[in-house]
Amino acid sequence: MVCALAGALSAPVMAADAGDDSALQEIVVTATRRAEDINKVPINVTAYTPEQLDQQGVRDFDDISRLTPDLQFTHQSGAAGNNSSNIAIRGVFSDVGAATTGIYIDDTPIQMRNVGYWNANAFPQIFDLERVEVLRGPQGTLFGAGAEGGAVRFILPEPGLKSYSSYVRSELAGTVSGDPSYEIGAATGGPIVEDKLGFRVSTWWRNDGGYIDRVDPDTGAKTDSNSNYRQSLVTRAALTSVPLDSLKITGSILYQNVADHDRSQYWDTLSNSSSDDFKQGSRTQQPTADKFYLPALKIQFDLEKMSFISNTSYFFHRDYAALDYTTYFGGIFYKNPLQYLPGDVPSQAFITNTQRAVTEEARLQSTDPDSRLGWTVGVFYSEMKQDDRDITMKGQVSYTKRLGDIPSFTQYAYAKDTQIAGFANVDFSVTKAFKISAGVRVSDDKFEFDQEGAFSGKPHAPVTGSQKDNPVTPKFGVSYQVDPNNFLYATAAKGFRQGGVNAAVPADLCAPDLAVLGLTSTPAAYTQDSLWSYEIGSKNSLFGGRLGLDSSVYMLKWKDIQQAVRLASCGFPFVGNLGEATGYGGDLAARFKVMKDFQAGFSAGYVSLAYDRTILEGPNAILVNKGDAIGGPPFHLAAYTLYNFPLLNHTGFYRIDYTYQNGSPAVDSRTFSYDSTLTQPGPLKSLSMRLGMQLGDFEVSVFGNNLTKEETPIAISHDIPGSNPYYLQSLRPLTFGITALYRH
Repeated sequence: MVCALAGALSAPVMAADAGDDSALQEIVVTATRRAEDINKVPINVTAYTPEQLDQQGVRDFDDISRLTPDLQFTHQSGAAGNNSSNIAIRGVFSDVGAATTGIYIDDTPIQMRNVGYWNANAFPQIFDLERVEVLRGPQGTLFGAGAEGGAVRFILPEPGLKSYSSYVRSELAGTVSGDPSYEIGAATGGPIVEDKLGFRVSTWWRNDGGYIDRVDPDTGAKTDSNSNYRQSLVTRAALTSVPLDSLKITGSILYQNVADHDRSQYWDTLSNSSSDDFKQGSRTQQPTADKFYLPALKIQFDLEKMSFISNTSYFFHRDYAALDYTTYFGGIFYKNPLQYLPGDVPSQAFITNTQRAVTEEARLQSTDPDSRLGWTVGVFYSEMKQDDRDITMKGQVSYTKRLGDIPSFTQYAYAKDTQIAGFANVDFSVTKAFKISAGVRVSDDKFEFDQEGAFSGKPHAPVTGSQKDNPVTPKFGVSYQVDPNNFLYATAAKGFRQGGVNAAVPADLCAPDLAVLGLTSTPAAYTQDSLWSYEIGSKNSLFGGRLGLDSSVYMLKWKDIQQAVRLASCGFPFVGNLGEATGYGGDLAARFKVMKDFQAGFSAGYVSLAYDRTILEGPNAILVNKGDAIGGPPFHLAAYTLYNFPLLNHTGFYRIDYTYQNGSPAVDSRTFSYDSTLTQPGPLKSLSMRLGMQLGDFEVSVFGNNLTKEETPIAISHDIPGSNPYYLQSLRPLTFGITALYRH
């Protein structure tokens, strides 16, 4: 996991007065579904503009997580995972069940439920974005289920109706002991008929060169050099029509395809990371492909002192993975993952997850800036279907010889989430400076699940079930504008996620662990969980707008927590409601314009979230102990400097970013799933630099990433306790490159 806080982009950025270039600049966000200055929003928000994303070389969600307070992005390694990952905000982490963090493209939620064992969220690549917003704390009132810990929003540019704009970016980079990376992308848009009809189109392609060799695990001979390369394609088209002065209609379609040639993990027994020698010994290639398309229609109708906004969308997402299960089955059947007997053949799992979601949201909101009462009311409907297929072929001769061409394991799961909700939020200005807010969302949610499959030719009993929830998620807040430069707020908000039905596990294979838990099969279902957050924050602008501070402290109360119970004997998990947890944390971000051409800043975040009591299953199996930590590294810190200077009659700039996080908490040795030989990722740091020059609308820069050659793993796993190989993932090795871009 890589989580760090660089750039302090959430810090207040209030200008002292118009045209004062000694002050920090303002950022406008839509975290409350209306455009507002980030300094006057009673939410802890980090916002990234296109210029800031380019300054820091952000290319994908890994980069976003390194730059954002309390945003954790956990990668999965090992034979039973793919190139997928999990996302959490403020430690509200769970890799099973429904999502704890909402992921939005404009107003469309795209997060998915973990129905089987290998589901992977789609994350937009970073090109031609209007803004990225990270909202901390439950957003259940305005954003609904799945935003229990917070939400991440990718805001796309709208077509221009008055003027043309263009953006072009290309890059070439080299990684130590790896292949080169390169990209090219272009976007343009503007009026077809001024003020009446406008368009925007963009296309971006990138190749991330590999740096991990695949070798024969028996002989060490190289079978595929730098096999973990990735190719990404993103294209979008949007058209806006204004048939009436008060009516604006925007239709758009976004397409993305990300393909990995092989896994981005290496084996500790074959590699020497300190010498940038990364190798893995899978007996087969493990490609993945993740693609989605998103057509959407947005209608905005402006009435007197209010606006009606409708967003209709269809999200299709499919991810595919071919995984090597040879060591996994070797561990299960031979108790030695590396044992490969005569007659054995590589075992491969072919996994396809398909997500189809129809979403409609319609809301009416006030627009009168002089009114003491501001309000938003709306309705929301979504129907998301997931179809997950897992087919595992061949393997150890001891059992596949009797199967012939029959798959050794199959699983077909179908799930359907339906949500209908109404929501409302009201802001009332008691005085010009003091405001109170209240909101609520009432939902009717239904989850349906069907699964069937077989192991070693023996069908297991089909699993069918459903869950129905009627959650109510309120939010309350007060805010006080002390003076034009100082803003205080306090909020109490609730978030939730739906319950679900457990997938079946191979009963014979998992019987030893189930017996320890006093079970003969996994629990049929698990219920919804919910979280309350209580937060106090301050946003301040000092020294004539040259210093921006953003601080908050909060407490979390998480109830009926959905978490995984992992069965070590077979490698399968099931979902249980594992009690309650309490968390405390705080964030501090600062950005200081030391002088006209020099900025410096830092961000820091800390959270401690732990179980309130011990949870037992069966006679004496401890699932969690009182005080066991949830989430990843509790402390994150980053600092940056940015210096502008004259260079060949143009403006040069030099930026340094440094990030640090401490290690993940140790796993409690008394718990059922404890593995004494599996260590947690340790402290992680990273240093990057960028030197460039602006030539009017053009910019050219050179950069270096991971200059400290950080080799600390961000993910560690293995097949069975006490046995090699260990599968590791780390930051991309030392990389140098050059970027050229044009923005007009």
